[in-house]
Amino acid sequence: MSAFLVILVVLAVVVVVLMAGGYVAMARRTGAREHKLLEQLHRAERELARAHAADKGWDPAIVEAAARAAAEQRFGA
Repeated sequence: MSAFLVILVVLAVVVVVLMAGGYVAMARRTGAREHKLLEQLHRAERELARAHAADKGWDPAIVEAAARAAAEQRFGA
């Protein structure tokens, strides 16, 4: 083999090894971020469920008083 061919083979091997290492590092980082994102999503879902459970709806007396005040302001007494 000529020296040029040996250099090309070595460079090709180095490039393949670097690409494989980059792929492994990216997969690990993506997995860690995905886990963190899923934790945040589950926390947000729990908070939303808690807020939904605590919501008692609109108080009819307050809604009626606001409607009467708006009607008085718009149409007079």
